[in-house]
Amino acid sequence: HMEQIQVLSRRLRVPPNVQEKSCEYLRLAELKSSAGIQPSCLAAVCLELACTVYGEPVDKKQLQKLSGVQLKIYNNSFQIIEKVLKIESRGTLQNLAIRFGYPESRGTAEEILSNYQKHLSMKFTEAQYQAIDFTKPLYPTAALYTACRLLKIRCDKTKFISSASVSKSMFQSIHEEMNKCIPESLKKQDIKKVKAKKPSLNKKEEDDDAIFEEEEE
Repeated sequence: HMEQIQVLSRRLRVPPNVQEKSCEYLRLAELKSSAGIQPSCLAAVCLELACTVYGEPVDKKQLQKLSGVQLKIYNNSFQIIEKVLKIESRGTLQNLAIRFGYPESRGTAEEILSNYQKHLSMKFTEAQYQAIDFTKPLYPTAALYTACRLLKIRCDKTKFISSASVSKSMFQSIHEEMNKCIPESLKKQDIKKVKAKKPSLNKKEEDDDAIFEEEEE
């Protein structure tokens, strides 16, 4: 199994310290409980967990392909090993922002999630609201994606949907609802930030951005 992690690390150009940590996770997972999980899948899951803990960007889609199992099986295996090793890797916006490589969008995502939570608290009864688990990957992932769209940061929507472990339609529904909850003050504030940081585009780049935005809808 260790050899599989070495192969994956080379393919994904993972730093030595992350590879070492993933081997440690693999040993612990095999000692505690990894029954029923395919070896190649277990190696990929441990590598992803190590990347997340060290803040190393990781391509989940590529890892899932290299794991040799279907996406649903990979996600289920990830959740099992995450719980077995007691690693909190998916529930915080900070970890997600690092994992996807968009640390600059974290602050905006936190505000979006906070406004969304306020919206739901007014929309539902107290009992219904308390029943919502905001630590599930869906909510912070959707908030991060919504922030990236607001900040006009190019991002791969399929990666976000994969991380959220929900259907495309469910993810889109939450994203749209979050988008409606963004106050005008936040929209203006973040647009100003983008304009200040972003160099002027030439005509071709503007056209490319327009095409990208249309594809994301």
